[in-house]
Amino acid sequence: VNEIDLSSRPFRFKADAQQGSADSIIIATGATAKRLEIPGTGDGELWQKGISACAVCDGALPAFRNQPLVVIGGGDSAVTLQEAPANEVAR
Repeated sequence: VNEIDLSSRPFRFKADAQQGSADSIIIATGATAKRLEIPGTGDGELWQKGISACAVCDGALPAFRNQPLVVIGGGDSAVTLQEAPANEVAR
């Protein structure tokens, strides 16, 4: 997609020789976890065994629910998890 017009619905978009419209647009720019160099958390050691890189994705999993949880994050990620409803994530 080369261009998006969000001024009115349906939204209009252009992609090379094609164009179209949609009532909703998902902007998926991708994300990559920043895995910290902490001893014992290397590849295959604790990932998916209590160490997670996606608080939004994994915070509501039964393994984390109603359990003490440490959030290490830069930027807004830790604050976002802290402000989530209590029934969605561990505290």
